[in-house]
Amino acid sequence: MQAASADDPDRARFLAHLADTLQLWSRETEEPAYLEEAIPFWEQALEIFPADHPDRAAYLSNLGVALEMRYDLAGASADREEAIAVRAQAAQTAGDTRENDL
Repeated sequence: MQAASADDPDRARFLAHLADTLQLWSRETEEPAYLEEAIPFWEQALEIFPADHPDRAAYLSNLGVALEMRYDLAGASADREEAIAVRAQAAQTAGDTRENDL
């Protein structure tokens, strides 16, 4: 991910699009290596996104799906637990964002 500089305001979105594409390829090809590449990109995107960004809940949810997929493939209980925690955070974030919009 060298095309977007570290201070590029769209970097998080670029990372998330890349993660999403890799996750889809993993699902379509049943190739876990794509999923292994996708998860760190989701995590990097979330590190950049501000806590109140309107897309944060969706990105958290997508990371949760990726972790759940990895759990299904490898059976690591840590992935299942992290997926649950991330999805709970997504639900909380979505609720916080909606309350701020009212």
